[in-house]
Amino acid sequence: MATPGSQWTDERCAILRERYPHENTAVLAKFLGATLHATYGQAKKMGLKKSAEYMARRGAPEDTSKGNDRITAHGSETLTHVPGGVIRQHVMR
Repeated sequence: MATPGSQWTDERCAILRERYPHENTAVLAKFLGATLHATYGQAKKMGLKKSAEYMARRGAPEDTSKGNDRITAHGSETLTHVPGGVIRQHVMR
């Protein structure tokens, strides 16, 4: 599914296909060295969706108990703590 001249090599597409359904997109984007926008775009192009288990887990109390999710004027924001920093993910409404 790689496009000539694209950052999305066959290897990176395979990683995305394997991990996207089950992992936080911001964390996966950082791992791949891609922007969040590019990662969402490639996942959409490949027809990938989050798994039902991931979506259920995403709303679990342990995910939000640290106050990492909040509503903003333009949508919502999630902070994901990763080694070396924090990834801020915005979802526009």
